[in-house]
Amino acid sequence: MRKPVFQQSHFKDGASFSDADLADLSRAWSRHSFFFIKFYLPGMLAAILLGLLLAANIGGFFGNISVPVLLIGVNIVCLIRARGLKSVYNACRDKLGLTEEDIRTALAHGKYGTVYGQELPKGSRPVRGRGGRIVKRIFAGLGIIILLLLALGLFAYLYFGPGGSARMQSGELQHLRSYKYSYNMDEDMNWPITSIGPHVFSSYERLRHMKLGSKVITIKEEAFAGCKNLKSVTIPPSVTEISEQAFEGLDPKSITIRCAPGSHAEAYARKHGFKVEGL
Repeated sequence: MRKPVFQQSHFKDGASFSDADLADLSRAWSRHSFFFIKFYLPGMLAAILLGLLLAANIGGFFGNISVPVLLIGVNIVCLIRARGLKSVYNACRDKLGLTEEDIRTALAHGKYGTVYGQELPKGSRPVRGRGGRIVKRIFAGLGIIILLLLALGLFAYLYFGPGGSARMQSGELQHLRSYKYSYNMDEDMNWPITSIGPHVFSSYERLRHMKLGSKVITIKEEAFAGCKNLKSVTIPPSVTEISEQAFEGLDPKSITIRCAPGSHAEAYARKHGFKVEGL
């Protein structure tokens, strides 16, 4: 069993406390003092990792808000828990009729293995006045800011950075998955792609706006199948062949085809009931 933080010999003469009361005080003080390191920081890191995992696999609205929602939830739970632990600690301390000065003195004696009345090493007594509390709050605030900046940085990388994966063979794009909502092939990939293969975007559920490369000629069957969040596709005039099943399973009325007037893409879009916008 771990030795209690506070011992009878750490307090001034005449103070008499039961072992149970000292054990309760030690436990309450430890939980209250180390809450930030043992619970808050791990909770924040776990929330960030879990949120990013959900964002990468679920996608859509709920995936996008998973990290901020989890971070807010952790902060609320930790705030409630911290206040509860502080109340328990204050109750244990008040029950024994001790002050914060008594607690600090007892901690100093416990740290150096001395008893009350013995001289402590020079500069050993903890100084936790107003200035100490301010410094503690500053460091706690900096820690929170660093974690939030880390979360925002990971957000930016996953949602707006390149990320994802792609595969091409003989000019045909065979697989593409990215964490970006909008994808521009000429800018984000810059590969000499002439054909969009079958099921290319089947795992790219986050995709909302796609601008195909300027050298694309063919869009094969079910190329956009599975893109349930797709809002618009920009098709260059170079495209001369689009499979009848290229947008299999999607609602044409919810998708806008951006294309050049008189192009094959415009004829295809009007034939299948897509909304049309000129380039």
